[in-house]
Amino acid sequence: MNILFVNYGDFTTNSLNHIGGFANVLSAQGHAVVVAVPSGRDTLSVASDPVYIPALYDDVLSQPALFPDRATADIIHAWTPRECVRKFVVAYQRTARRSAKLIIHLEDNEEYLISGYARRPIAELRAMGFDELDSIMSDSLPHPVRHRTFLRLADAATVIVDRLREFVPATVPCSVIAPGVDPDYLTPAPAAPELRRSLGLLSGERVVVFTGSNTFANEPEMRELYVAVRLLNQRGLPTRLVRTGFNRPEFLEGLSPELKEHVLDLGFVAKGRLPKLLALADALVQPGRPGPFNDFRLPSKLPEFLASGRPVVLPATNIALEMRDGVEALFLSSGTPGDIADCCERIFRDPALAASLGKRGAAFASKHFDLEANTAALAKIYDSVLASPPRACWEIIRNSAGSDLTVAARELSDALQPGSGAPPADLAGLAADLAAIVRVEDERESGAALERDRVRMRLEETVRHLELHKELANQHTRNLEERIESQDRHLKLHKKLSERHIQNLEARINGVEKIARSQMEAASADLAKASAETAKASVEHGKLVARML
Repeated sequence: MNILFVNYGDFTTNSLNHIGGFANVLSAQGHAVVVAVPSGRDTLSVASDPVYIPALYDDVLSQPALFPDRATADIIHAWTPRECVRKFVVAYQRTARRSAKLIIHLEDNEEYLISGYARRPIAELRAMGFDELDSIMSDSLPHPVRHRTFLRLADAATVIVDRLREFVPATVPCSVIAPGVDPDYLTPAPAAPELRRSLGLLSGERVVVFTGSNTFANEPEMRELYVAVRLLNQRGLPTRLVRTGFNRPEFLEGLSPELKEHVLDLGFVAKGRLPKLLALADALVQPGRPGPFNDFRLPSKLPEFLASGRPVVLPATNIALEMRDGVEALFLSSGTPGDIADCCERIFRDPALAASLGKRGAAFASKHFDLEANTAALAKIYDSVLASPPRACWEIIRNSAGSDLTVAARELSDALQPGSGAPPADLAGLAADLAAIVRVEDERESGAALERDRVRMRLEETVRHLELHKELANQHTRNLEERIESQDRHLKLHKKLSERHIQNLEARINGVEKIARSQMEAASADLAKASAETAKASVEHGKLVARML
């Protein structure tokens, strides 16, 4: 089958840890797999041995049939209902020769993320005007309303933890799909002394490793981990936090020198180098506590932490609900810095406990995060979805050039028709979503109409100004033409007078020249006559002298 994974970010995002594993195994099984990202084609270099086809959104939309068989996608697996994903999927389904079956994956409490990013309650965001909402929201996050109408388009949904079923519409089949761990992580590596030395870690210094980036959502928890490491050092347990990933500048600026003192921040590190870093750890810590953020997610690093064979500390929620405290991992009771430090100290002071936690954690990872087995489960979901009857929603969108809103309105209308059977359990929620988004879009259209009127008035004023300018320009042109014509007549008259003056001058010059020639001719004749007389007198004089002698 042709499978199109659609991610919300580039190849450095944590979600690619999950997508990449599934995509590679599916490709090896003979399926054609494309992983589309909105930007950052060059970030593919950080992916772990990709055998799938990488592409940008724009590439896929310009060539929907980019699979090796020159066909379009059979399955679209949209990784989260974030706004850039929604827009891309709707655009692709309109462009492709045939509609693909759509599966949407949930891995976070998206409403919590929206509220945390905007620093507003979700109810306030849903009631906000379009201009204010547009100014604070980002396409890399879900829309406060439209992520819900997008979910209603899905043929099925997958969730990373069971609690996320709460956000899936009742009409959409839903399955839990656990991520798979790269087989390299399932063979715990021994700590490499040369790596430890190259990192400048001191002899006797304990190491806590955290591999992952910071976002606005987890920064408070990350700061608690920094504080916990500071506490361990104050207790006389030299400890270094070795971490990887991206940081927001605001996070780093908010850390005191004392908190940074015991941290080795390596920045972004390619996935292939992480197993050796994990092997250095005396403890692997996932900070946090139960609540609306952690209850609905499975941090992408946790399967790798557990598979590494090193002891793991984590909150008593999400995957920990399937584990035993003190057996496969140590559970945080409160998630405070002191609680984190206590768990790490317990591990540091009890080598037998550390070894047991690492061994049993790795066994848990092998059972729950087997990449081949979990990919096989995912393939069964794909087969089931492909065998299901096609939904009418995409034909509605293609025929009307509409979107998820058009489909939601049709669904509401059909549910209210007499004899339509029992209405969906979430009909009231659907109506509320439509009311909210229609209000927003109506405000947007009204605002656009007002802006069009303002633009029209500015254009009309500009046209009037141009017409006046044109008339003034025409009058100026006429004045110039009259001046040019007058100057032309003057020049012609001046030329005529000049020609007459030249003729008179030429006549006078000719007369003077004629007189001068006559005078010169007379003078020449007189000179010749005088010369002849002089010669004659000279001869006579000679004769006279001769007679006298």
